[in-house]
Amino acid sequence: MELLTPPHIEIRSPQRFNFPFVVLVNVFSGVFGVAVLFVCCLPLIFLVLAASIMDFAHQGAEVVSLVSTTLLITMWISLAIAFLMMGLFLPVGMSNPLVKTLCAPLRIEDSTLPQYCVQIKFEPREHRGIRAFLEDADDVGILRFERDSLAFQGDAVSFAVPYSTITDLRRVSTGLRGYYLLGKYIQFDATTIGPYKWIAIGERESNLLTTSHKLSRAIFHTLSERVNSALNDVPQNPRSP
Repeated sequence: MELLTPPHIEIRSPQRFNFPFVVLVNVFSGVFGVAVLFVCCLPLIFLVLAASIMDFAHQGAEVVSLVSTTLLITMWISLAIAFLMMGLFLPVGMSNPLVKTLCAPLRIEDSTLPQYCVQIKFEPREHRGIRAFLEDADDVGILRFERDSLAFQGDAVSFAVPYSTITDLRRVSTGLRGYYLLGKYIQFDATTIGPYKWIAIGERESNLLTTSHKLSRAIFHTLSERVNSALNDVPQNPRSP
């Protein structure tokens, strides 16, 4: 794969990360949530079925009260476990396994440079309307830390940004899209490469919530180190006598 000459950005028509795939991502998320809820509520379902065949007419009030209390406790425990499981596996619920299938062909197998499967989001957005409502990402692909620049190779977007031109680097919350739980976005000023105010990068490799935060921190720290190193290497203008 030929590397882009920084600073550079190229926008193409989506090939795989298109509207049908976005719909598939949302269907996957919905099915995952229902499946987790169903599995965690199986004990409650079995108890309800067992209670339905009991003859309460010939049972004492104590037995009826015990069964009712057991059902109530089981319901709350099942719901609590379901929410915990959906939180722990939130990246799976966000369809990261599907997104990784798009990123896999874009990886450079022989490269020793750090590379991550990520999503990118522009401001202003590259996609609008129902597409932007359903999906937070403008594109997905591989983020690479080259020697002198941050490079992204995606389905529809490619860019390379010299570390020395990256400014206003920070981590920001994923907001409601990530239920305020996923690893934070890495955001920086993008005015040097196109008609955008900023680019936000979010990891899409994780399957667990803890891994999402770990990868987010790793990407931010690596980029911060590269940016600081590049800025320190920039020759300073000598003072006028």
